[in-house]
Amino acid sequence: MEEGKTIKLFTNPECRDCKQIKRLLNERKIPFKEYDVYTPCGLAELALLGTPYRKVPLLVIEEDEEHFEVIPDACDQIRFINHWRKDEKKE
Repeated sequence: MEEGKTIKLFTNPECRDCKQIKRLLNERKIPFKEYDVYTPCGLAELALLGTPYRKVPLLVIEEDEEHFEVIPDACDQIRFINHWRKDEKKE
């Protein structure tokens, strides 16, 4: 992953897909910040993004406060994680 990017993962405790994405990120040692949307802090962080997506898991790759990519689909999130893994091996 490029220097300076932050990964945010929006989850809730009962979400099976959230647990899978979290496990994959941890297994591949990809640093991320988790936000539980059932907490005021997590919900506020999600609202600050200004994105229409509310379904979890929601993966956000943030370059800075104004530039970010939202990956709302769990299958696309897995592809992103797997692609990141291949990029890391090249370095």
